[in-house]
Amino acid sequence: MIFTLDNRRLYAFQKAGVEVPYQKLDAVPKRQMFKFTTTNNGASINIR
Repeated sequence: MIFTLDNRRLYAFQKAGVEVPYQKLDAVPKRQMFKFTTTNNGASINIR
């Protein structure tokens, strides 16, 4: 499964036609865990 920590930045790079820099991680950094509230692996979303 692939996740992004910053959807806005990902979208901007894609719209600009720029290669997206990335870093593969084995685990999500603890300081970023608040971004992952999914209960179904992202199959659906709730807008807050």
